[in-house]
Amino acid sequence: MSNTQIADALVVAETTVKTHVARIVTKLDLRDRAQAVVTAYPSGLIQPASTTKGDRQQIQAARHQRASRHDRTHRRDDDGLHAALCR
Repeated sequence: MSNTQIADALVVAETTVKTHVARIVTKLDLRDRAQAVVTAYPSGLIQPASTTKGDRQQIQAARHQRASRHDRTHRRDDDGLHAALCR
């Protein structure tokens, strides 16, 4: 969905959507919103309507990346990020 579509659905300003998307990407140490979507699948935040072989490979890659990020976070727990990611 575009920022405009999300803003319309939630009845908020488009700039509010942009701010929240940017903060999610930053807090989860992601490259972009597409990576946020891929990361959301294994966490259960979103569920695919139907899963193809390519989708399953992307989901597995996201799980691996999330596990790696989780391990790195354990090593730098001083900023409280670990607590936020493990909720």
